Amino acid sequence: MVRDAWQLYHKVNYWRVMIVVFLYNTILDLVSTQLYAGFNSMELLLYNGLLSLPVLIGIIFATGEVWNSAERIILESKTSLMFLPLLAASLMMGSLLNYCLFLCTLCNSALTTTIVGTLRSVLGTV
Repeated sequence: MVRDAWQLYHKVNYWRVMIVVFLYNTILDLVSTQLYAGFNSMELLLYNGLLSLPVLIGIIFATGEVWNSAERIILESKTSLMFLPLLAASLMMGSLLNYCLFLCTLCNSALTTTIVGTLRSVLGTV
């Protein structure tokens, strides 16, 4: 029983990683083909969001995270007044971190982007 659950856990994580890789591949293909067509970085980020949004909404509704997170946010906001400002600050910092990595990808070599991506992972866990 535990072994089957463990295998299912790995299969679910494998598919999640594959979806992320597919979305990153899509945006990088778009960047490489459309970068010289006159699009700036903000337009490319908009296209990335538009390409990722249907897949992410489908995953969120399929796993039921919408209702669980809404209930949890309401409960936490009632118990702590600082929860919503801290949540908003965390969302803004995460968006800024992703934007900086995107700019790093546009402006630097692959090695620099890899190093910055590793530093991003370290900062993300802190």
